[in-house]
Amino acid sequence: MATHASAAARRRSRSPLVINIQDCGGIAKTVEAGVKAVTKLLGAANELRRTRQPVSKLIVAENCGGSEAKRDQDPPAFRGAW
Repeated sequence: MATHASAAARRRSRSPLVINIQDCGGIAKTVEAGVKAVTKLLGAANELRRTRQPVSKLIVAENCGGSEAKRDQDPPAFRGAW
């Protein structure tokens, strides 16, 4: 089993995987690429164990921009969800 330090080192040493429809050549191929990527990550993910952490360690982020422009176009049920 990997230690937390070695898992953290692995995370820092690699860039995040980016998959997009244009590069993959369509939705089906993009989904296939995503499934393959997740399958490769499962082994490492299964090595990690959850630990209790204080709420002060929680980082909440929002993706600013794109969703704001569409907010008025959303169905009424979603307008309060932001």
